[in-house]
Amino acid sequence: MNTETQLKNTRHSQKKLHEYIREFLGTFENKETRGTYERSLREFVRWLAKNKGFRFQVKDVERYKSHLTKTKKLSEVSVSTYLTALRRLCFFLVQQRVLSVNPAKFVGGYKRPMFHSREFLSDEDVRRLLETLNQDGEIGLRDCAIIRLMLECGLSEAEVVSANVEDCTIKDGKATLAVQGKGKTTKADVVALPESVVAAIEQYIEKRRTLYGEGMMSSSPLFLSAGNRIGDNECQHEEFGKL
Repeated sequence: MNTETQLKNTRHSQKKLHEYIREFLGTFENKETRGTYERSLREFVRWLAKNKGFRFQVKDVERYKSHLTKTKKLSEVSVSTYLTALRRLCFFLVQQRVLSVNPAKFVGGYKRPMFHSREFLSDEDVRRLLETLNQDGEIGLRDCAIIRLMLECGLSEAEVVSANVEDCTIKDGKATLAVQGKGKTTKADVVALPESVVAAIEQYIEKRRTLYGEGMMSSSPLFLSAGNRIGDNECQHEEFGKL
């Protein structure tokens, strides 16, 4: 079988591809699943913008895998996640008769580990990790707040990503963050925030106010994602309709 298939119309614009991706993401009812695929495909869109020769052929998907592995230096688990997102997107495009064959199904990912690491970071590991962050800009302040939340409060990636500004409150001198635990549909769990975490979040929020003004909505994400059209020290909340 000839696996070197391509889009029926290879002149599809970036705008058209974004429309396909939005339609694909709209097929997921689970918010966490949708978020995972959205973040994974965002990297694909960024890479695609710099690789105009991509025609949804097997060799093109292999080039993307090489980019993730050698250029981005992602872990094997992350590479597999990104390729799974692309594979599912291509399957959707086949169903929509945009592609005739799914080229991504011929490019394998990596085997996922059969166990979770039980190792923990030492105090020295934590110190070295925090020292690697450049806290002069918005991204550095954001990353510092995120890392402190995960280290000192035990939050998962999904809990951090789903947090909004309004979820962080201070009452009677005590700061808390409402989080949506695994398998939950609401933010029913409350996590106490130590002073070091509060300070890191406040520094980051103040930087956002300095850059974007006071019009920050309480329903806005607590942490903004890094965009590909802005400077190294700025962030934005990206949606595929705004790329």
